[in-house]
Amino acid sequence: MLIYLIRHGEAIGDKLTRIGKRQIKYACEYLKGCDIKKIYCSPYNRCIQSADIISKKLNIKYEIEQALKERNLLQNINKNYENSEWYQNYLNPNYSNKELEGGKDYLKRTYKFLKTLKKKKEQDNILLVAHSCTSYAINNCFFNSNSNNMLTWTRMGNGSILCYNINQLK
Repeated sequence: MLIYLIRHGEAIGDKLTRIGKRQIKYACEYLKGCDIKKIYCSPYNRCIQSADIISKKLNIKYEIEQALKERNLLQNINKNYENSEWYQNYLNPNYSNKELEGGKDYLKRTYKFLKTLKKKKEQDNILLVAHSCTSYAINNCFFNSNSNNMLTWTRMGNGSILCYNINQLK
């Protein structure tokens, strides 16, 4: 089974922009050739809007999955955060802060969801509609065996797609 991860389209707040909608429609052209049978999406509106576009283009229903949400509280943080302590430590799974879900907890949540998918032993390809931080967690689950390592930063633009083979999950 292949797992495709697409980052939601460009958004202002939690609503897709016209550009964001276009990004997702463009990505659908690629996804049409991926033989996707199931779609899971984050509960945030920008992901639901993206999943809705994909669902209509591919004629596949989607399911909202809580495990795909951004790190808890991240969506409520003040946007002037670049100099904050938590932002400087964002990729450090050992960093703890009351404003942000701990990195280890986020990794555990993501890993548990991926293990659930793997245990189903389905052969059908799956699409996850989520956030760039989801790619950090998924990369860590596939490529870092030690959860104490820094998370792997992944440059993932809006509407971009990554692919993973579930059999390679550690």
